[in-house]
Order: sequence, then C-alpha cells, then structure tokens
Amino acid sequence: VSNALEYLKTKQNADGSWGTAFQGAMTGFTLLCYFGRCETPDSPFYGENVMKGILYLIELSEKNDGMMASSKTGNGGVYEHGIATYALGEMYALARLGSKTLPGMREAFENGVKVIIKNQLPTGGWGYSSTGGYRDSGGSDPSVTGWHYQALKAAKLSGLNFTGLHQSIDK
Repeated sequence: VSNALEYLKTKQNADGSWGTAFQGAMTGFTLLCYFGRCETPDSPFYGENVMKGILYLIELSEKNDGMMASSKTGNGGVYEHGIATYALGEMYALARLGSKTLPGMREAFENGVKVIIKNQLPTGGWGYSSTGGYRDSGGSDPSVTGWHYQALKAAKLSGLNFTGLHQSIDK
C-alpha cells in the first residue's frame, strides 16, 4: 500500500489532479486510495497531495455549477461527477477528525449531491446522454448508478441535511 501511494504521489499533476483525461474521476479514485489509509490534509507524508487533490475537485465544482467533471461531452462527465462527489463525501467524514479547514469542500460536496438528486431518473438510477451530461429519460446505467449511490450513501453518513436525499436513496 505504501509503495502504491508513493507512486500515486509522483503522478499528481501541477493543478492537483491525477490523470490525463477524466481528471475528476481519476482524482476521486486516487483520493479514495489515500483515504483508505486514513491519509488526510493533516498527514505528514501525503497531506499536501491530498489537499491539492481536494482543492482541484472544489475548483471543478465552482467552475461547473456544482458538477465535478473535466469532460463536458460524452458519458465521462457523469461518471466523473459521481466518483468525485463520493470522494469528497468520504473526505468530509475524515475532515471532521482533523485540524485543517478545507474552505469550499463542504459546499462542493453539498452541490455535488444536489446535482445527483436533481438528475435521478424516474426509474431510480442515473444515465448519461450521448451528447454529454445527464439523461432525463430512458434507462439508467448500472455503473453510473453505483457511483451515484455511493455518493448518496456518503451524504447520508455525513449528517448534513439534504432535501430529497432519503427519497432519492429509497428510489
């Protein structure tokens, strides 16, 4: 695990993201790896990397009206958003245990969850359109739905109040 985290540290981009495409998702995945070992912005070895990754996701959220996606075409953005929102939810839980404040993180997480709830299909899942963004009718995609459900689970465990959260989970 230590070798893997050290490797990921060397692959972080200057803007705080990871990857060369779909950076919202790649950054979310990488942060989840660090969180799995309870690495936070307070951590002595990887704290700076974690902080820069979180700040990248916050910036994506601010830039895209709550959507944490670097891709605005095709299906990638919807995947990115679910994964990044889930990662921020996990970090929100860990951050309450730490001493560093993360300006904008709570808001980015809250906005991410709102986007997820707003874009849930009547059938209960989530899907994407071929031109980019969320689909508003038709079938859902199981893997997109899985990541969005994980984000909703993190929202529930956060203790924050989200309008429509429990109905969305039940649906």
